[in-house]
Amino acid sequence: MAQPVWVTPAGDLGTIAENLYFQIPIEATDPDGGSPTYSLIAGRLPEGVQVSSTGTIDGVPVAYTRVAGVPTEVSENVTSSFAIRATSPDGTSINDRTFSITITGQDIPTFTTPAGSLGTFYDCDGVNITIGFTDVDPNDIVTIEVDNGELPAGLTINSKTGLISGHITPITNLPDNATSGFDASAFDLYPFDFSQRSINKTYEFTLRIGWQRSKSKNI
Repeated sequence: MAQPVWVTPAGDLGTIAENLYFQIPIEATDPDGGSPTYSLIAGRLPEGVQVSSTGTIDGVPVAYTRVAGVPTEVSENVTSSFAIRATSPDGTSINDRTFSITITGQDIPTFTTPAGSLGTFYDCDGVNITIGFTDVDPNDIVTIEVDNGELPAGLTINSKTGLISGHITPITNLPDNATSGFDASAFDLYPFDFSQRSINKTYEFTLRIGWQRSKSKNI
């Protein structure tokens, strides 16, 4: 039998998202009219991916690298190179071709603190609330920031830890002819004691979590 002839070009088969199912066909023709079979003969497919004898590369890939033979999660794009053999129907003729696939290794960080109210506070209250998040990729630099809305005056958020902290500044709602200040007593009894009239206000804000991308890694 004649040698199978590859139709799929050698080289890069594309970039695939981690943890999402994909399917890529590969094709070689048999000059004698049969259907070649396909097998992996060298290199390594991405974790979770396989090649079928009928010419399909598919699976749910995970961007792993191996440390002492143990698959380890990475926050980088991982490019796998491998060779596929096309074999004639009678098994007497072969033709090999090398391909590569890149798997995006960056998982999206997610919040663990549920959406909704973070509590009710009074003027000058000290606030110390940590917004929880998780990120399975090692060595990621995760940042949290206010995307929409605003924090109460006097509060800030730590972009690395998600800690909202500070003392709430009163919101005044005084008449045009009024002035704010301390009361007329000879001393002030309580720390942070304000005599001006304040209003109640509900603050709504949206936080955004992001990360610093890593470079690609070949295996």
